[in-house]
Amino acid sequence: MARVLLIVLTDMQLPYKFGKYVLVSKIAQGGMAEIYRAKYFGEGGFVKDVAIKRILPIWSDNKEFTTMLCDEAKALVNLQHQNIVQVYELGKDNGTFYISMEYVDGLDVRQLFKRVAHPPLPVKFACFIIGEILKGLNFAHTRSDKQGRSLGIIHRDISPQNVLISFNGEIKVADFGIAKGNHRSFETVVTQVKGKYAYMSPEQAKGEQIDARTDLYSVGIILYELLTGKRLHESNSDLKTIEDVKRSTLPEGWENDVPMGVRPIVRKALHRETGNRYQNASEFLSDLNRYVVANRFVTHGLEFSLLLKSSFKDEYERYLNDDDTPFKDVIEGLKQETMVLGVASKTIPEFNGRIARFKRYKWHAVAAAAIVAIFITLSLQDTPKAALSATINASPDAIEQVTSPSVLSPMPQIEMAAPAAAIAPPSKILS
Repeated sequence: MARVLLIVLTDMQLPYKFGKYVLVSKIAQGGMAEIYRAKYFGEGGFVKDVAIKRILPIWSDNKEFTTMLCDEAKALVNLQHQNIVQVYELGKDNGTFYISMEYVDGLDVRQLFKRVAHPPLPVKFACFIIGEILKGLNFAHTRSDKQGRSLGIIHRDISPQNVLISFNGEIKVADFGIAKGNHRSFETVVTQVKGKYAYMSPEQAKGEQIDARTDLYSVGIILYELLTGKRLHESNSDLKTIEDVKRSTLPEGWENDVPMGVRPIVRKALHRETGNRYQNASEFLSDLNRYVVANRFVTHGLEFSLLLKSSFKDEYERYLNDDDTPFKDVIEGLKQETMVLGVASKTIPEFNGRIARFKRYKWHAVAAAAIVAIFITLSLQDTPKAALSATINASPDAIEQVTSPSVLSPMPQIEMAAPAAAIAPPSKILS
């Protein structure tokens, strides 16, 4: 019953209007939130692809999950770096919190691993990916606030799924949802384990105190897997995986699958003892760069993008042919709303301006109306009564004749120097 309820509440007809965005396709879903590819429509035909991470509807009232999402947004807003997915907005629509983030057109390292694991990815590209991850992590680990205090950010969930690759060869670290740091509203108890078991450090799997070196251990696992084309920790049960991680031993004969020059880097990155491991991302990156330069493995995103486009031809074709045609009805609806809001925003100030001008000149209008009333009253007093009574039942021609200047008396001159004396009392005007 609970499973059926979950499906009813989370599945929706796409495209789906969500606030000022249109949800186009679902990218992923976890136990707390779901991620969609979405489009933002601005003025003048402006369209931008974004990623929307929102709390699952069934958890929209869950304070803990809502706080975690808000904490993620607060962490990302301090991490403006080319190797970290950027956040645009933290919002709420119909009671559901969401984060609007940078959308990366491409794939993740897990998908890359599955496609090019046999044979393994060329060493220069494996090192390129790891180097870009380390740049992003070094920025996050060393980030301080405006007062110079360290934010203490630890990702805690570095894994292939959370490293995104664009078709242009960019590498970006994503999902700071369970990141530890001073941005958090509350902290997990030490014994509570968070993250993906197969990519945890030994101390994290044991529920011990962790620091930035736990992220570097996870990066070491990804490096090992990209070089060998094999999973480091793969088991049929989570319990066995956790036990393997706690022991932190490399499989027998692993050196045969790893180039000689990079073996010391892998060994140090995956050391069980944190004191013998890389102490920071900068140290890890320096060793990796020395190896890359010494072995002429220097490459860049443009060269890497060529590999991606050839290895993921179908996915790249879909990316190139992407357009807004399937979402025409939803887009037109948004345009109509924008037009109505635009008209309202122009009309209301104009109307208010007229009211203001009326208030400013209302006494001028009252005085002018009073003068006109005096003129008409004095003119009627000098008009022959017979002519006026005949006018009531007369033909149009007769009316024109009676009201002509030759019939009506000349309009008396009003002395403007004494307006108070010229204005007749109301009873005089109405008689």
